Amino acid sequence: MVIMMGRHDFIHDENIRKRIKWKKIYGKTRNSVIYEGYTLNNKPCGQGTTYYTNGKKHLEGKFYIKGFVEGKEYYHNGQIRFEGKCTEYGAYGPNPPKEGKWYDKDGKLLYSGKFKIIAIGSMGWPRIVCPEGFGHIREVTDLEFLRWSDVEEARKEREIITAYDESKYPMTYEQFKEHFLKVFVERDWNYDRNFSCEEKQEFVDKHDFDFHNYYNEECEKYDKKEHNIFENSEDKLYPVDTLIFDCDMYFISKEVLKEESEELNIDESKYPMTYNIFKEKMIGLLIKHTNHYKMSKEEVTADLMEFFKNEHDYLLSSYSEKCEKYDELMANNHTVQASHVFNDGRLSGDAFNWGTWLGYWLFI
Repeated sequence: MVIMMGRHDFIHDENIRKRIKWKKIYGKTRNSVIYEGYTLNNKPCGQGTTYYTNGKKHLEGKFYIKGFVEGKEYYHNGQIRFEGKCTEYGAYGPNPPKEGKWYDKDGKLLYSGKFKIIAIGSMGWPRIVCPEGFGHIREVTDLEFLRWSDVEEARKEREIITAYDESKYPMTYEQFKEHFLKVFVERDWNYDRNFSCEEKQEFVDKHDFDFHNYYNEECEKYDKKEHNIFENSEDKLYPVDTLIFDCDMYFISKEVLKEESEELNIDESKYPMTYNIFKEKMIGLLIKHTNHYKMSKEEVTADLMEFFKNEHDYLLSSYSEKCEKYDELMANNHTVQASHVFNDGRLSGDAFNWGTWLGYWLFI
């Protein structure tokens, strides 16, 4: 596998290259492919393509830190909008175009050459001043892009990945993973909710699992001639508790999203963040801000999901208010301020305020 990515030296790390896989990523708010291509940690990394809701190409080319770095951007009608390279932007905001060609929806060339960018505000948000009127490259809000933290995480997992020589054992890691998931799907694990094999398979298809720790434990047992999964198939040997919990949370989230989508009368494609991404970020931040109540992540997550299942008006109204604020700022050409409405700092502040009273209400 050859991936040419300019000055991205980490791509030459053999242990990271082993983790890069070609795969399809499905949208969290729509059951269709939003990205197909090379990935690292289930995020675009290398050559790939993103898609609009109508199934047509959106972005095609290379993806790296913070998303799109080189290739083509398309309009909804299939016509090329931009073709060229982006600056791998080190400050706050997306990767802006560096040089290339800009076309209108009918294919007429509007501009060709270098793009001029200025940094706005204390955070350095990129603003394109030449060519005037270009705006920005609109990325898929349902898709998470690579961050340096993902690269560092992959580097730290080097020892885990290479801990055992797979050729010495009855199963390679990939065989073990495939076997583990097959057993998980086909067997009845006494769920509180009785999931069918088809539902469990849906859960498996939507997630990218890492079982290296489990595999290493079984290798150690095999070396010590202890009871192990390689040579036995008893249900009690399979550590499926986490999978069971995550499966339950997946379907609770899906039910909540279905109920919410029937009430949410907003064109989410207009905004930097879809409702489902907003909800996931807020719940993740709330988990962070309720750690001081000395509950486990699983307990906090389960309680929050149950709370928002019954009281999801809080998230719906908050998202609606932010969309209204975004529209108001954009209508007055305050594009920089509008870009801050959904940023992580603003959401983190909201979550901190929510976490204070939600924590006392739910967990005390």
